Amino acid sequence: MNGFKPPTWSTKRSARGARLPFCILTVVGDVLDDGELHFVETAQTFEAARRRIDALAKVRPHQYVIYNRETGERVFITPKPA
Repeated sequence: MNGFKPPTWSTKRSARGARLPFCILTVVGDVLDDGELHFVETAQTFEAARRRIDALAKVRPHQYVIYNRETGERVFITPKPA
């Protein structure tokens, strides 16, 4: 997964028409061995993305990534088991 490419899908837009900057992704497979990132949804802030992951993890326990479209930064999150 060394050749990470930023997502190119169409994302939700804010009320002003701007793309929401934080993408929530799930990790499928081993991220160090050609694992894949799958788009879930977007969020306005990092904190909102983190809260959404906490809610999603209760029904879909995956490893998640928050991708900042503006900076390219990726934060990997493994929620604690319920």
